Amino acid sequence: MNKISQISSARKLNKKQLDPCCFVLSAEGQDEILYFESLKKIIPRQFDKYYRLHVVKKTNVNHSAITHICRDLNEYIASGVSKFRKTKECSYVIFDHDSNFQANHIKNTLINIKECRQKNYITICSNPCFDLWLILHYIDITKTNDLEKILENKNNYVKQYLHRVRNNEDFSLLVRRYKVAIYNASKLVALCKDKAGSYPFACLKTEVVFLLEDIVDAGLLEC
Repeated sequence: MNKISQISSARKLNKKQLDPCCFVLSAEGQDEILYFESLKKIIPRQFDKYYRLHVVKKTNVNHSAITHICRDLNEYIASGVSKFRKTKECSYVIFDHDSNFQANHIKNTLINIKECRQKNYITICSNPCFDLWLILHYIDITKTNDLEKILENKNNYVKQYLHRVRNNEDFSLLVRRYKVAIYNASKLVALCKDKAGSYPFACLKTEVVFLLEDIVDAGLLEC
């Protein structure tokens, strides 16, 4: 996990302390929620008594800023603290670079990220957006000439690209390709020259791969 985006040594320490019964995920959009809800369904039922993957529903689907994602996470945890042990050690805030690091949002976004980390929430960012992670379930984009266009994401290029490669496949089938996505996303991480743990980063990358690696390392999914 030496390529992890946030203080890798701290993440390794957290992994030793991680209670796999309480992965709690709070995300920016509905596609993220649908993805992780579908991912839950492919976790073997034999783990039900020991492992839990909690996907926080949004209180307002129109609110995508990190401050709202964190607020939903805080409220979810507060509503059922007795259900979790060491919850803060395995709570994730999942957001897009393109919607949170626009020029007039950078300062507030960095403040919110700092507050998340103070609560031991792990921040998971995709540049430009979560759709990049979905694309990687189908194609190794490092072998294409599309990297610059995907990073620029002009006129919703990434969403259109995803539509072409996905061909309307349901999330229930898409998530079964998670091993392919991990492999392809790791190749993007290896190409990234930005300092680990720093935001905003300029390279084409999705940190969702680190979350999936945590889930795999906990034994919920096959490696």
